[in-house]
Amino acid sequence: MGVMVTVLVRMPEFWIFIAALCVSCVVLAVFLWRMEWELMKTRAPVKKKGSGDKPGEGAAACLTEMGFDYDSSQDILVSRKDAWQRRYGYCRLYDEAAAPCGMILHCEPVAFEFEGRHWLLALWKGQYGLSVGAEMGLYYTDRPDVSVSDLYTGPYYACVPEEEWPVMMMTLFHRDSALFTLEERHWWLAGHRPGLYAPPEDMALRGSVTFKSVEMAQAVYNALFNVGYTPWEIGRVDETVFVTFTRPHTTQPDTQKGLFAWMTRIKLRRAARLYARAVRNLSGMEEVLGHLQAKAPKLYAALHRSIRGRGLLTAHGPLRNLNVK
Repeated sequence: MGVMVTVLVRMPEFWIFIAALCVSCVVLAVFLWRMEWELMKTRAPVKKKGSGDKPGEGAAACLTEMGFDYDSSQDILVSRKDAWQRRYGYCRLYDEAAAPCGMILHCEPVAFEFEGRHWLLALWKGQYGLSVGAEMGLYYTDRPDVSVSDLYTGPYYACVPEEEWPVMMMTLFHRDSALFTLEERHWWLAGHRPGLYAPPEDMALRGSVTFKSVEMAQAVYNALFNVGYTPWEIGRVDETVFVTFTRPHTTQPDTQKGLFAWMTRIKLRRAARLYARAVRNLSGMEEVLGHLQAKAPKLYAALHRSIRGRGLLTAHGPLRNLNVK
């Protein structure tokens, strides 16, 4: 054993490896320190005299701008029916842009045909910046595919009109613990719990969608089966389709893999802990948002932009000019 150690120590490759390991540790330490310093700056934004909001108005306005309401009974943010995100529909580029915008997700866009239209049932779960969360959305298009520079050629879906909204229900689990449950007639049902970190592979989304007809439900069931879901993961009873989403069966964005995604995971874990520490003695979203805005503006901005915000939906400039209504 001693001879082996002596030989290793005398090999130049051994010292090159040790040096590379030390440099990597230093780089990672600097990266984490820089991230914490950026997030925890305490310079408060200047507030004009007489511009104070009434109690609750500031938080409500901020959440409305984000496209969400606050459910105090479950301590989660819930998507609004009139959310501004409705104008942007769905495009595969959104999933590609998620990781660069600070979201590590499992994405499951499942396309199907019904009544001469192209439809899409989309599921998501994972880490949305400072929050863990999940989404379900129903989209459609009867238009030709779009072409966006050299980035993308394919369908660009609109959100379903109100008269076609299905009833959606979902429960998000982290390992064996249920984080929240939502049920509503909606076009895009989303829930997010700020201050937690969990990789998408540790989450399970169990949901159901009740469609307008048995035929439409069967078309969705067939589409889920065709992308790889088993009868143990999906089911149908009349107009309702049930699905358990633990691992994706469709191709995942390249941006959700590799070194960049790994570094993003480290950053998000750290940021979620910083958020939890910053708000640990606070109660209610009004108090949380007010405290972050005054004492940790970087965390406030990170929360504001991380949940399918404008940075994601306008990440590819040419998409802004497309009308998907």
